[in-house]
Amino acid sequence: MSDFKFSDMGFSEGESSKKRDKNKLKLLIILGVSILVFIIVLAVVFAVVNSKNNKKEVVKQSEKILSITDSSVTSAYNLVNFSYQGIRYDKFIKNKKVDYSSLSNYDKVFLTLSQIQPSDLTKVDVDENGYYIYSISESIFNSYLTKMLGSKAYIDNNYLYGITEDTSNLVYTFNIKPDEKNNTGLVYYDSSSRNFMVKFNSNVENKEEKLTDLGTHSYLTKITSAKITVDNELIIEEAIVYLNTSKSKDASGNVIENTFDLNIYKDYNMTQKIAYLPNKTKDNFNESIVTIEKFIDSNINNVITYTFKWNSGRYYFYSSNIKY
Repeated sequence: MSDFKFSDMGFSEGESSKKRDKNKLKLLIILGVSILVFIIVLAVVFAVVNSKNNKKEVVKQSEKILSITDSSVTSAYNLVNFSYQGIRYDKFIKNKKVDYSSLSNYDKVFLTLSQIQPSDLTKVDVDENGYYIYSISESIFNSYLTKMLGSKAYIDNNYLYGITEDTSNLVYTFNIKPDEKNNTGLVYYDSSSRNFMVKFNSNVENKEEKLTDLGTHSYLTKITSAKITVDNELIIEEAIVYLNTSKSKDASGNVIENTFDLNIYKDYNMTQKIAYLPNKTKDNFNESIVTIEKFIDSNINNVITYTFKWNSGRYYFYSSNIKY
């Protein structure tokens, strides 16, 4: 049998080699096109996914309106709306602007004490006068300070070392009577244990202000809105009007016995009167006729705006501003 040759089939060896090269080129072209199509598909898919993510981020960062009964609103509002001796603490009500960084050391201690619970007090002694002495540990106090004013808040050491048992003028009324007689104590700092101490040495009965009490400087308030901003700040707005009662007088300026006038103002300093109810008596006065809703409906835009910032899983007080 003779040897097989390409020439026997009408092809030369050179022609066969050229054909193989053409096939390789076709394969390379097909492979290149496939890779290019794959890259284009990946790019399109990435663009679509990225677009959806961006839309999600926009939604996530948008302003969120909250119900005024939302738990985060209630928790934050309780930091500024607490009672002292039965009456709402008025620092945020009478000052047009309060900023956490401008609070004095006294303010910080006082505000932190408002968060203290009975279980946070530990009995340590009874003095020669029979007054109970309790301690508040440094860790407990600092945890409430952070809760109230954020992680950067601190009490200056010079102030702490200056409020000893002999020099402190910080007196606070708690909601317990450890000796069943006294609920109010002198608060001072013990530098050796680094604890706050409370000596319960007096009793203060809770007051209950009524609009019919002469000289009462009271207020009507109501939360009207709450929201979380794009910067994750919690904003709470509270409508407010200020009230004061005075003795009624006749045209000659003489006092009318057992009669009072109710004055309603836009501002704490009582310079902008918005309503006046004269010649009322305790017997004929119905407190329900004076409600904050009536002033809100009348577009009396007195608003306290509270700003709270986020820190370690909760909102802390940052500032308040009153707009008359």
